[in-house]
Amino acid sequence: MILSLLVELLDATPLPPVAGDVDALLALFAKVSASRETILTRHGALPNRALTTGELMFAAELESRQAQWMTRLTNAKRAR
Repeated sequence: MILSLLVELLDATPLPPVAGDVDALLALFAKVSASRETILTRHGALPNRALTTGELMFAAELESRQAQWMTRLTNAKRAR
């Protein structure tokens, strides 16, 4: 259940594009965020337990992609 959620979230969260202006990046990130919100809503409440080693690997990759998006958006905003 948690693993399938993490896989879906990763599928919905591509790496940010290398190039692009801040408006295009924001529009793309809005689509990513909306997709992830839909996935989270569909999965609903999850069991309260520690993540398995495999789940932790997926969660770490998701966290990395999120951080890359934030860095890319911040850099694009500064370049304005």
